[in-house]
Amino acid sequence: MKSLLFLVFDVLLAGFGGVYVLLHLPPHVRALWTILRRPTVPIGTVQTGDVEVAGRIRCDATPVETAEGKTCVFLETHVTSLWDTKSGKHTRECSTVSSLRELAEDVEVVDPSGRCRLQLKDAEVRGRVRRYGAEKVETFKTRFPSLAGRVDHRAARVQMTQEAVFVDDRVLVSASGVHLARVEPTGYREMCFEMVLRGDDRARLLVVRGSQAWLVFRAGGVLAYLLLLAASAFALSLLTAYTLVRVW
Repeated sequence: MKSLLFLVFDVLLAGFGGVYVLLHLPPHVRALWTILRRPTVPIGTVQTGDVEVAGRIRCDATPVETAEGKTCVFLETHVTSLWDTKSGKHTRECSTVSSLRELAEDVEVVDPSGRCRLQLKDAEVRGRVRRYGAEKVETFKTRFPSLAGRVDHRAARVQMTQEAVFVDDRVLVSASGVHLARVEPTGYREMCFEMVLRGDDRARLLVVRGSQAWLVFRAGGVLAYLLLLAASAFALSLLTAYTLVRVW
């Protein structure tokens, strides 16, 4: 009886592992396939149409700064105000969120073959996320005076999250359109064009912190872990079945 229960438990465990993999595998497979299907190209060879480039992100104008004073080209801040309300014997936590998106101007992505200017206004950006634990309102306003106005007047505690792409970070940029703009020549009878990466109606401009190799490694690592989980559960179920057959 115990062996039968163990077998049932093992089958359920294998089934759970299989369901988990089926639910979590497709997004990682799609991400990996997208990267491999459309590899990065040197910026100097970019043409109009779908394009993906990798390089370091630069900013010639004044960049924006994180709460800790680090320079970045993109910063998204979420300030969460927290307070408690009482209704009879019950206490309920309430919250409001104030969000702020800041972008630097004259942002470029550079590789050894050239550089492209980015139009970040309508871009989707994924950078490094920094979370700050809950603090008293007075402490928060003292540490971050520029964000004091985003704290709700009812707040007793404040939490903050900041997502940033820093100057000189390695980034992967995906765009579905390239705009070639004529600029002033820098020499005698010299033609000069600058490339501007932006999104269009089909897909938005996407800037992801990290190189193509790192993104492939990260997606591949998760993929390998999920496959290993499924293989382990399946192997365990086979081992249990074999053991029960020998015992019986």
